Amino acid sequence: MEDGTGRGFLIDLVARDGSSWRLTCEPSSSALSKQEQALGRQDFEALSGRAKVPEARARETVRQYFPGRFIDMQYSLTWRGGAVYEYTVITPDDREAIVEVDAAGGRILRSRSTARY
Repeated sequence: MEDGTGRGFLIDLVARDGSSWRLTCEPSSSALSKQEQALGRQDFEALSGRAKVPEARARETVRQYFPGRFIDMQYSLTWRGGAVYEYTVITPDDREAIVEVDAAGGRILRSRSTARY
């Protein structure tokens, strides 16, 4: 997600074969400027199989309560094995909100907001 700094996008992904990749995308053209394979392997099925709610729907849930500019999204598993989407949003009143959404049910689990100045 573009954060307004012009630095572009940083995308970490796990391929179906378990390999991990880090991609960098230019903000002006959306072209990949760099890609590198990370060390280690991830369990693609374990990561992807726990998300029952599409990311776009989770984002819309967050947008209802925290309108603004999305600058970061992370998908991860909790220590208990649940899946969460975590968003960082810059709200219209210039606060930074971090919101966790349950990837299995789509409800907001936790949120915190701090002033950016």
